[in-house]
Amino acid sequence: MRPLSLLLFTLLSVGCPKDPDDSAPPKDSAPQDSEPQDSEPQDSEPVEDTAPEIRWTGSAEVLVTDPDGAPLAGAYVMVGGAAQGDWSVTDAAGMASVEVGDDGITDRWVLAGMEGWISSGADVHETNGPSSTLGITLRRLPVPGDDNPDYHFQPGGTSMSMDTTECGHCHPTKADDWVDSPHHGSASNTHTWDLYVGGSAVDADTCASLGGWMATGQEPGIDGGTLERCYTGAGVLPFLHDACGEQGGPVCDHPDQAGDLEAFGSCGDCHAPAVDVHPGGQIDLARATGIAFEEGVTCDLCHKTRSVVAGGAPGRDGAIQLQRPSEETTVVSQEFDPITFGPYPDVVLAIMKGAYEPGMREAAWCSSCHEYSRGALRDDMPVDAARWPDGLPINETWSECEAGPCAGGDTTCATCHMDVLDEESSTYNLSERDVDPSVSQGWLRSYGQILRHDFEWFAKDQVYGLAVDLDTVDSSVEAQVRVNNWRGGHALPTGHPMRQLIVLVEAVDQDGQPVAPSGGQAVPDVGGYRAMGVYGTDFMASGASLDFGFQVLPGASAVRFVRPTGAWDDYDGPGTAGFSGLSAQAKGLPITSVLGEVTIASITGGVVTLDGAPPALQAGDIAYLVAGDDAAGAAGWLFAKVMVDADGDRGVAHYRAVDIASDNRLGFGGSSTSTHSFPLPAEGGAITVSARLLTRDYAAPIANAYGWSTADEQVVEASAEYSL
Repeated sequence: MRPLSLLLFTLLSVGCPKDPDDSAPPKDSAPQDSEPQDSEPQDSEPVEDTAPEIRWTGSAEVLVTDPDGAPLAGAYVMVGGAAQGDWSVTDAAGMASVEVGDDGITDRWVLAGMEGWISSGADVHETNGPSSTLGITLRRLPVPGDDNPDYHFQPGGTSMSMDTTECGHCHPTKADDWVDSPHHGSASNTHTWDLYVGGSAVDADTCASLGGWMATGQEPGIDGGTLERCYTGAGVLPFLHDACGEQGGPVCDHPDQAGDLEAFGSCGDCHAPAVDVHPGGQIDLARATGIAFEEGVTCDLCHKTRSVVAGGAPGRDGAIQLQRPSEETTVVSQEFDPITFGPYPDVVLAIMKGAYEPGMREAAWCSSCHEYSRGALRDDMPVDAARWPDGLPINETWSECEAGPCAGGDTTCATCHMDVLDEESSTYNLSERDVDPSVSQGWLRSYGQILRHDFEWFAKDQVYGLAVDLDTVDSSVEAQVRVNNWRGGHALPTGHPMRQLIVLVEAVDQDGQPVAPSGGQAVPDVGGYRAMGVYGTDFMASGASLDFGFQVLPGASAVRFVRPTGAWDDYDGPGTAGFSGLSAQAKGLPITSVLGEVTIASITGGVVTLDGAPPALQAGDIAYLVAGDDAAGAAGWLFAKVMVDADGDRGVAHYRAVDIASDNRLGFGGSSTSTHSFPLPAEGGAITVSARLLTRDYAAPIANAYGWSTADEQVVEASAEYSL
């Protein structure tokens, strides 16, 4: 006998269905919407207490029909938990044969499902087997597009959820994974809010340094709530509305402004898709509350998606085709008769009523929000339709994968972003709960079928390649630094176009002392700087001083000097953004050479006093004033999609972009080599050149404007030594 505490835990975990309809689907040939019956089979003959039951095994003949008795061809038929390779398919007469085995513990059911229908099944008699053909009736889903706006998305919850309406109650590990994922925070993410409303969650002093002002706007997630925050005027809402967002006037996200807003940039369609009312392109992210704000891309949103229009308008603006339930129900705690789309045809629990959706196994499913092209967001800032006939490609993650490993269909986004969950069932580890596999508890599934839902890139350490090779050229040590995208299923970096991949190259001598580069490639301007100027045009140099005239310069810690080489990077790129086949210059990425770096002693007005003399300069040389994680002008290279706005500013946030200046991101299997020079060591000395590869979530020009961190993360390092 089980201890009482364990029995109580089991009952709570199962959910203690309040009604028989919560515990089992219809049996044998009963249609799906008939009165539910107890899932325990009834023995036709008594069994001697002293003799163990011998469970029947064999071949079961199955007839799958619709509620009117018409046979359904092409339905998948299987025993509960069977791998996809073991599914049978009904013929034109609706017939299929299924082998029923015995693992000694599973409550054997034969299940059937097909796209567009609610799955159903029949219980197999434990000792006698089926007395005749098993009949399974499937009920057709409402017609596509017949979505129900009166349905309210249910919370995902966590592993601590005690309410059976919350996903975490029966799927605790998956729910906890999802809570830790970016999907869960898609609407509440502070950086998303900053970009959308045109402000930043910083204090008043930092706000002033950003050129912003403090004002009262919408409190995130609180209907009608307000709070004071920093506003800079740089954001989606002020960009799209001239009547708000300027200093001295109303801020665009204040609750009083809600009725006056007309454009929203489709941000909410992917970041807050679980709002109940969803006119295409008209979801105001600033007004998201409840589940739409707290859970972002919530479980119920994905599992109420009937299909995805690959390459369509983003999210709820068109790509996501919802099918929220609308029919009356007898299921306790449900407002409408449930529909739950999923990748398995054998989920028939009444509280879910699974509907098989094979698209969930395909990469195109993720394209609903991870593929986005657009035209102009403002009439006075058009996108060049001749160059970008399909719209400006903001996010191409799906098409990048389709051009690479996803092309054959065997590789999907889940291959790298949904690691295998070492569990036995699609609900929870059955052995830990001491319950047997069944319709209500979940089926045993083979290893590799159950996947995590944190969407982490679990294979990241196998993706990046970095190598350093040294040689001598013209009395210098020349380093060839090669970066590879070994196994990334898409371009590196990808996702939102604020991401960058940066390689920084440094050297030390035999005593571990830094050795300054003597030449070679420098990280381009979009690596980040606080101010920049061209020698002879924007500033002059005298001794240890740089005079920028009447400019008021921001704070900085050093100046890096580079020289344009007149050469352009003839990169391969990811092959998806319209740069293939162009000349090197048309690809838009100029190469500059490192001259040197000097720390700053002070900045007074437009005069920069250095701690030492700058390198010998000539007209056209560039000075970058840098601080923090700014990388412009450093020895190294950078991979990014560089967007420009109507004023020609480079490295801007995607909502401002009207064009793409360059896109040298590394496509699947791609590589790139940069060259860097250092002085030869003295006789008997040595030099070690190291390269560090960093991922950067937020390009410095954007991060600096909002007071964010660039969120750099080193992913790999390589080095080589040269000695005399």
